[in-house]
Amino acid sequence: MKKSVHLASLLLCGALAISGAAQAATTWYLKDVTFSNGAGGAVDQASGWFTYDEVSNTYTDWNISVVTVSGQNSSWTFDSASLTNKITWGDDTVGVFRGEAPNVAFITSLSFAESLTTATGDVAIKSSNTWISRSFRQYSITTSLVSGSITTSPVPELETGVAFAMGLLGLMAVARRRPGHR
Repeated sequence: MKKSVHLASLLLCGALAISGAAQAATTWYLKDVTFSNGAGGAVDQASGWFTYDEVSNTYTDWNISVVTVSGQNSSWTFDSASLTNKITWGDDTVGVFRGEAPNVAFITSLSFAESLTTATGDVAIKSSNTWISRSFRQYSITTSLVSGSITTSPVPELETGVAFAMGLLGLMAVARRRPGHR
């Protein structure tokens, strides 16, 4: 009986230690992303990141900066913490990020060459359905993708780290209690 309790404890602790690995959201970083509103027009470069949760198929956080390299567009930072009326929508192949600041709305639409659910490494950004827009009271500025990609960096959720730590602690406790095991 005692052996079966130890075995069950060991299996439970092992399951806790490895649980959550598939539940991790992924942070995607913009890489060499350039937009333009046509020949001789403004050129914008975007940098930053967004987090896509594969389980819920949602975009959970983002911070995107757009710097005007040439032309008269204004540079801006578009992050989920500082904007109001924040909305994200899309799926694993298109992400749209929208937020408002006083007197202006920012929208960034990114279309990906492959599904973010199964992709790893670098993913090309497609020119169709990819643009950035700044809408002011009297006018709006929209620029289209020239080139760019995104790259990954896994970000485990807090619950994953807690479950992993609890599993390791449980394994250590079971191993210490085993008679004749030092």
